[in-house]
This record gives sequence, C-alpha cells and structure tokens, in this order.
Amino acid sequence: NSLYQESSPEEFDHVVLGSDQVWNPAFTHANPAWFLDFVPPEQRIAYAVSLGVPKLPPYLTKRYRRGLSSFKAISVREHQAATIVEEIIGKRPQVVLDPTMLIGRDWWEQHMVRPTDLAPENYVAKFMLSAGDSTRTSSVSLSDVHEFATKSDLSLVDLDTYTPPDKVALDPFEFIGVLKHSALVVTDSFHTAVFAILFHRPFLLVSR
Repeated sequence: NSLYQESSPEEFDHVVLGSDQVWNPAFTHANPAWFLDFVPPEQRIAYAVSLGVPKLPPYLTKRYRRGLSSFKAISVREHQAATIVEEIIGKRPQVVLDPTMLIGRDWWEQHMVRPTDLAPENYVAKFMLSAGDSTRTSSVSLSDVHEFATKSDLSLVDLDTYTPPDKVALDPFEFIGVLKHSALVVTDSFHTAVFAILFHRPFLLVSR
C-alpha cells in the first residue's frame, strides 16, 4: 500500500493480491485495503486467494460484493471459495494452485538454509498453528509424538519456540530448512504439510 502510494500509478501494469487468508473475514474484516481500494480497478488482480471459511457473515456480504466486483481478474485456491465468490458476484473464479507449489522442489532446496545446530534427520519438527490461537480449537494430544521421539532417540524441535543460535527468530528459508532435514513433521498447518510433501518427509497432519 505505502509503496504503491509513494509511486506513480502509471509505473504499474497490475497489482496482484494473494494469497493465504487475505479474504478471511476473521482476519481482515473486509477491510477495503485487502480489496486493493487504493489501486484503480483495471490494475487489480487476485491470485490464489484463500477465504478459509465455509461461508461469509451475512452482515459483510455487501462489503465483499463491492470489493470483489472491483477486480479485473480473480482466482482462488479453494473450490469452496470459488462458490462463495460466485454467489456474491455471479461469476465463478478459476481455482488455481497455492503459490508454494508453483515452484519446483529444486528451487526451494537451493534457497533453504539448515540451522547448523540441528543434525539431519535427528529430530521431529513440530509446527502447530493452534499454539497461537487465543481460543484453542483442538484438544488433540501429541503424547504419542513425544513418545515416538523418545523411543526413536530423536529430539523434538518445536518451530513455535525454536530459535537458531545467535538469531532472534527463524527466517522463512531456515524454517523450510528445518522441515527438509527432519525425520518426521507434525503439523496442523496446510503449508507446512505442503513442504513435507515437496521434500518427501514423513508427516502427521493434525486436525485443527
């Protein structure tokens, strides 16, 4: 937003919005900025947008209709989202791949970084989005995971709290580097599961 406003609109052919949860009403609350209201309609494109909900709150329908109708082109990553958009504006958007899967595994492997304090395949990597929920939506016990790690002589690396030496936090390429070199990935995250598949890592997908 600020970069665009500090520039001349003529410098841009299009501005692309995407992808993960950018139209989820619980997160973005139909804020006009998430419909690129600062960009001329002919420049607005949405790619692989995720709504992440089965339906929209009725009181937000008008805001979504106004925002969605302003786009030159829309694609979504969920068939459910395509149905929602079609119900609101009368046009069904194309369903496309999540951006993480547009790039081959080789590219990710060339850019990822393995933290040097973690020995390859000597640990279970755990990343739970529900750990950051203000209200827990899952009561799944991971005691079996802890037991498996102990019996297999593997350490348990919790990516919600793990920090490499001399770092404040993991960067994105270190994050996927941890996943790539793990013996097992445990997660309730779609994207973490995607990277486990891309890297051919065994994984346990926990319901959230």
